[in-house]
Amino acid sequence: METKRIRKFTYFYENWDDNIITNLKLMSCKYHIFGEDYITGFLKGCIYFSNPRVAHKIKTTLGGDITVDDSDDEISKYMELQNLWENGERPTQGKRKKAISNTLVTVTNSLVPATNAIIEQNTSLIEQSKEICQYLMKQNQQLLEENKQLKQTTTNTNSMIINNNIEKLENNKTFNINVFLNEDCKNAITLGEFINTLKIEDSDLFCAKEHGLVEAITNIFQRGLENCDVNNRPVHCTDTKRETLHIKDDEGWVRESGSESKRMKNAITRISNNKIKKLSEYIKDHPEFNNVCSPQYEDCLQMMRNVMGASEDSDKTEKRVLKNIAKSVYLNNDSGK
Repeated sequence: METKRIRKFTYFYENWDDNIITNLKLMSCKYHIFGEDYITGFLKGCIYFSNPRVAHKIKTTLGGDITVDDSDDEISKYMELQNLWENGERPTQGKRKKAISNTLVTVTNSLVPATNAIIEQNTSLIEQSKEICQYLMKQNQQLLEENKQLKQTTTNTNSMIINNNIEKLENNKTFNINVFLNEDCKNAITLGEFINTLKIEDSDLFCAKEHGLVEAITNIFQRGLENCDVNNRPVHCTDTKRETLHIKDDEGWVRESGSESKRMKNAITRISNNKIKKLSEYIKDHPEFNNVCSPQYEDCLQMMRNVMGASEDSDKTEKRVLKNIAKSVYLNNDSGK
């Protein structure tokens, strides 16, 4: 730029109006500064240029009735204006600096990868949501089948004969379990009625999310037991090691082994099904949990996995829950008195 000959073209124009100003602003000239002279009222303009055609274009636009001072100027003045322009300071008039547009393009281009990453993440979340919906539909179908089997099992299961053996307790004292069950516990609630009284709370869903399905189901069962006197409980355990359970059903007390107890497994299944229904109601009441763009969406996914037991083996889950329940309903000597 320093090798070119820089000239200054100064003009004064008396009979100017808004149309003249508009035409001057539309002219393609990099350093064109003009405005009203407050002393004379004339239009005063100044152009720094290296091509004489610019000066000719100004003269043609304004006409012949102008005063022109066409002279060389110091290169330092031109470089000062150029430096102001490159630092983002705009002169009185002139075109927008191209470097600013280039900066905007650069910033925009830098945002493209981040935007693409967000789009890919949203696409992945949508696909994941579809998979969860498909899993829920499949799970609901399985629940319907299990409910049918549960009704058949409850109808066709024969009452087991209560043993007359005396169970050994922790302090080596014994009592007749049959007498205790048939006399002291004759008004106990049945296991089916007990399950119907259990209410699933929102805290149970978050317990499953944080600690897993085993602890959540155990807490629900134990909370129901706390509301029952010992003699009114639907299940008792006389041997925690063998998990020997005595369960009250519609036909009386029956004895089952915890690992093979169909009644307890059915009870656990019913509690699990009720938790899934509660989860559906909770998501319906809290739509932000089902919105892929919501911060709570990931929490919803984790809650679904744990409530439905997707991350745990169902057989192992049942065994662990049965073990916990057996400890909760274990009969000691004081309980049988």
